[in-house]
Amino acid sequence: MTSLLLAAVLLRQDAPVYVLVPSDDLWVYPHATEPDKDPYLRVWGTDDGAVAEKGDPHDSYSYSYLKFDLKPMTTVSRNLVGAKLVLTHVADPAYTPELSQGSPLEVRSLNPGFAEKDWRYEDVNKLAPSRDPKTIFGRATLGAEPKKGAEVQFEIDLMKGPGDFAKAYFEAVTQDKPFALALTSSLDPSAGGSRAVYKFFSKDHPDEAKRPKLKLELKPD
Repeated sequence: MTSLLLAAVLLRQDAPVYVLVPSDDLWVYPHATEPDKDPYLRVWGTDDGAVAEKGDPHDSYSYSYLKFDLKPMTTVSRNLVGAKLVLTHVADPAYTPELSQGSPLEVRSLNPGFAEKDWRYEDVNKLAPSRDPKTIFGRATLGAEPKKGAEVQFEIDLMKGPGDFAKAYFEAVTQDKPFALALTSSLDPSAGGSRAVYKFFSKDHPDEAKRPKLKLELKPD
C-alpha cells in the first residue's frame, strides 16, 4: 500500500502543508502481532536508555517504525521550512507526566529497508535505530495530566534536532527514496506498572483521523 498525500492545506499564502500517512508501520518487539493488522504502535525502553547498545539484544526494548512514500512530494517544492509528526495516544496513559518528562518519546532516523508484508523480528538486528543522539529529529512528552477518558495528541517538531531532518528529507526526496522514522523511548514499564508504555494508534486503526501523520511545510521553489 502506497503512502497517501492526504491534503495540501494552505496555512500561509506562501507555505502549504502536505500531509502524508505511512505506507508501512511496525511494532518492533519479539511478541508483536501481525504488523499489517495491529491498530497500535507501542514504545518503551529500559533504565539503560531508549535503544540497545550496538551488538546487544533488543528484546528488552519496544520500538515502532514508520515508513513514508515520498513519490507524491517529488513534483512539489523541496524548500522544507517545517515538519511535524502527529500521533494519537490512547486514553488514560499508565504513566505520569513526570515519568514522561524523564523519558520522552523520541523520533529518530531509520533505514527504510523494511516492509510490513515480509517483516521478521530477526531483521531488527540489521534495521535497528542508532543509539547516537544525533539521530534524534525531535522529542515529545505527555505534558499535563490528560483528562480522564481522553486520547492525547502528540505533535513532535522534527526540525528541533539535534538530527538534521531537513537534510535527511532532501536527500530522500531528491533520490526518490522512501523515508523512515523510528519511535523510541527510555520509558521503563517497571517504573510505573506493567502498562507504563507509550501506545499510539497505527495506520491500521479503523479511524483515519487517529492514524499517524507526517506534516511537511514547504515554500514554493
